Amino acid sequence: MSDNTLVTIIKWLTGAALCVPLVFSVYFYPSHVAPQTFLFRLIVEAMLFVYFLLVLRNSAYAPKLSPMLWAVAVFIGAQALAGVFGLDPMRSFFSDFDRHWGFITIIHFFIFFVIVSAVVREDRAWRWLLAVSVGASFLTAGYGVYQFFFEDIGRIYSTIGNAGFFATYLLLNAAIALWLALGAFFARPWRLALGGIAMVNVVVAMLTSTRAAMLALAAGIMVMGCGYIFWYEHKTKRIKMLLVALFITFVLVGGAVLGLAHTSLGVKVGISRLAIFSFSDVTTRTRLFSWEAGWKGFLDAPLLGVGPENFKVVFNKYFDPGFYTYEIGETEFDRAHNILIEQLATAGGIGVLAYISMFMMFLYLLWKGRREGAFGAHTSIILGAFVVMYGMQGFFNMDTLTSFLPLFLVFGYVTARITHTREDQPHVPQATQEPLTVSFAVTALTVFLALAYVGWAVNIRPALADRALSDADDLRQRIGEVEPHGVLVAATDIYERALGISTYGKGTVQKSLAVYAFNFYQTFGRQSPQEFTDDFLPFAMRELDAYIRQHPHDYLAYSELGRLYNIQLLLGIENDERVEGVLAQAQELAPERLEVPLVLAQRALIEGDYTGAAERAEEGIAKSKKFYDFYRVAFIAYSLVENEDKAFYALDEGVQNGLPLVSEKEMGWLAQQYEKRGMQEEAQVWYARAAQVAQQ
Repeated sequence: MSDNTLVTIIKWLTGAALCVPLVFSVYFYPSHVAPQTFLFRLIVEAMLFVYFLLVLRNSAYAPKLSPMLWAVAVFIGAQALAGVFGLDPMRSFFSDFDRHWGFITIIHFFIFFVIVSAVVREDRAWRWLLAVSVGASFLTAGYGVYQFFFEDIGRIYSTIGNAGFFATYLLLNAAIALWLALGAFFARPWRLALGGIAMVNVVVAMLTSTRAAMLALAAGIMVMGCGYIFWYEHKTKRIKMLLVALFITFVLVGGAVLGLAHTSLGVKVGISRLAIFSFSDVTTRTRLFSWEAGWKGFLDAPLLGVGPENFKVVFNKYFDPGFYTYEIGETEFDRAHNILIEQLATAGGIGVLAYISMFMMFLYLLWKGRREGAFGAHTSIILGAFVVMYGMQGFFNMDTLTSFLPLFLVFGYVTARITHTREDQPHVPQATQEPLTVSFAVTALTVFLALAYVGWAVNIRPALADRALSDADDLRQRIGEVEPHGVLVAATDIYERALGISTYGKGTVQKSLAVYAFNFYQTFGRQSPQEFTDDFLPFAMRELDAYIRQHPHDYLAYSELGRLYNIQLLLGIENDERVEGVLAQAQELAPERLEVPLVLAQRALIEGDYTGAAERAEEGIAKSKKFYDFYRVAFIAYSLVENEDKAFYALDEGVQNGLPLVSEKEMGWLAQQYEKRGMQEEAQVWYARAAQVAQQ
């Protein structure tokens, strides 16, 4: 096989990797991240095999030790070091099925960067690879437009699965499209088309109503404006006047956006969410809580942090109960939603310096390449804005596959240009095929088998387990639609199948099993079939207990285990003496969180310790009045000790703070209490609600 053939294969595989964001499937969990990650890693592993053959044939294709390569390698090394010495190395290296990230995915990006920068050397090949990335983004934008007009899903996310990630992907590719349009890479019709794609990407990115994208766009425009005013070679008066006019236009458009923010049109197209900013906003407040926890976590481990993928450990440790005031559903952040805070907390000072060094080296090489003639003005200015946009969106976002893909592609381009333009004798691939030797064949077969095993272990097996988890998750959402025995048999089979595939995502399956058991009991209660008590519940508890032993820093896993212990008590199963110790250990991980205290309060209620239950409930209410489940515990406890006044105040205050009442009995009791206290209007409201529930 000739050099030309191997190089061509690598280029085609690179193009395939750039199209990965187009892939999604409802048969995976999550439906967007999982198939994209598995496919990307498999493609990179195929690239690595072909690249190895190429280097064996011709050492001129071996990586050159360029400054950018060193910077990226230092970042990868810092991630590995932080993972090894972190709290949970297994999670750091393999992540879980919720994110599919970790060192295993990051190292694939490093391999992708090394191969592309070493193999793709011709300008023609680079412009088409960049155009493939832009084209893929344009297709996702088209699907996003379809979602906006024809699907009632709220904020659009296209094939990316998350509105914020989608906006970032579009903006980064919009910058690449603008660069290709302004450069001398393509004929005029293609350049016009690329300019149009850049505009479409920007518009659709704004339709996602993502503030980070808006700030990134503004920062990118500012950088490009300054670059063209102060650095572009054609510093004519006309060009400067044009750029000033563009700045004025930008300011006027920004003013128009602010003016439309409070109108019905602004609400419809998402401008309101972009333009109206408040520190009391839910998203803003929860991120501030997250950043504060991340900073405190960094101070605990300033060198290497707690390890990648372990941000939720510091988030839980320094959790502020005020968080519940703004969010009661999603109360655990496994990401900081700020790439620098994320690196500080999980990889320490070493990690964040290594991370920043990649971008600083990239900007330095752009500046140096411009001075030495390796890059034109458009390249230096727009790619500089590209990096600034990445950093700005990362202030409220996180690194993902769809953000790293265009980033490392551009890293590869700059590295290739800087490295290969300095070669005294640029290498030309051999078009002829050399005879196949035995040693070459043996080496190639060995490498192929090794990479095939890696692909099976980190992609195929996890994909099979992930597929089973997707089935289980679908079944969980339909628990009440089929009879209890049938759904329990199906769930047991699916979870056993998923757990039987030993892989890094097993922990996600184990936690999902525990949630399934809890939801099953919530749905069927004491009508649950006997096999739930005898087999399924113990099965779920064994697996969750095994998960906790392997990942002892996961606070919410303890609270899930506590909820299952409580179900055991409700079903009349003998109390487990280990419970108190296990839950006490959880409280040490997150002293201010309230999930485990709620479990303990409910447990006291089940055991008949009504005074203890009331005391625990009052302690929880004192920490957060918005964690409303404590009000129900207090109401029941006070009712059972016949303290009617305290029971009323607990239920009344709970309702005022968001406690939902679904029981006709509770509604009727509250109405009677309002009536006894002369609160006729409130009484009539709750009598009416109770009657409505009774009719259903």
